[in-house]
Amino acid sequence: MQKRWTRGLALSLCSILLWGLQPVALSYLVKTVPASAIAFYKTSSATIIFALVMMFTGTFSTLEQSKKSWLIFVFGGFALAFSYATYNQAYLYISPSNAQVYFQLSRILFAFFGIFIFKEKFSNTQWAGLAVLITGLILFFQNQITFDGSHNYYWGLSLILLSSVTWALYAVFQKILVLRHSPLLVLVIVYFISSLMLVQYADYKPLLNLNLPNWSALSYVCLSNMIAYWCFTEALKIWDASRIGAISCLTPLVTILFSSFFSSQISVTETFTWFTVLGAIATVFGSIIASVRFERR
Repeated sequence: MQKRWTRGLALSLCSILLWGLQPVALSYLVKTVPASAIAFYKTSSATIIFALVMMFTGTFSTLEQSKKSWLIFVFGGFALAFSYATYNQAYLYISPSNAQVYFQLSRILFAFFGIFIFKEKFSNTQWAGLAVLITGLILFFQNQITFDGSHNYYWGLSLILLSSVTWALYAVFQKILVLRHSPLLVLVIVYFISSLMLVQYADYKPLLNLNLPNWSALSYVCLSNMIAYWCFTEALKIWDASRIGAISCLTPLVTILFSSFFSSQISVTETFTWFTVLGAIATVFGSIIASVRFERR
């Protein structure tokens, strides 16, 4: 049990680090590449690489098993495609840290889905941690609308909230699927379906004008996305959805850290106050408490 807990935590933390830097790369990349096209590049590249892995490992025979869950695969693929498209588009209007914090709604929803759909247990201490986490997230960015209450800001916020809800639904479908099929099979099929839904946005013309930093950002977005989702899927196989959803709320803090290093490259600047620092402390503390289950001995 301890080994599964440690591995689940390690996989979740790996996905957090990769997802934490991705908003910074996206905020830089959407200046030159359409957001929906980026979503297609992410899903299609993941489909190809995961399919090659299945081919070389001789696991393509497991594709027959997917017929039993075809409807859930379709729902999962559609939810992921929609979440990607709206998520990328939001970076034209709001900063990486704002987008990442608001996107934590998806983690909180996923934690609740784990409790109410998968009947996972949540102790009173974990509920208290989740309350502290939510309070921290509210405090962390309570002053952002004061600094930027423009129409564009609200539009970006709406896109992120839509992306959050559909991502939480995708995570539920993925949790159901990994309990029936191998994580690699789930990733290949879900990404393939998402690619089919996004293929209409496959615009290759912007790629012809990309410089080295643009190519680096695009490569990171695609590769980090694959590795992060593989880690996330493996974690779902062995760890509670409620725990993964709670600890994933650490992702905005990673984004804040990277944003400070690459502030000159992002499309929308950040604004921080002492409330931001206090909210960050509350978010970290609440996330840790909410992700740890205290067993009775």
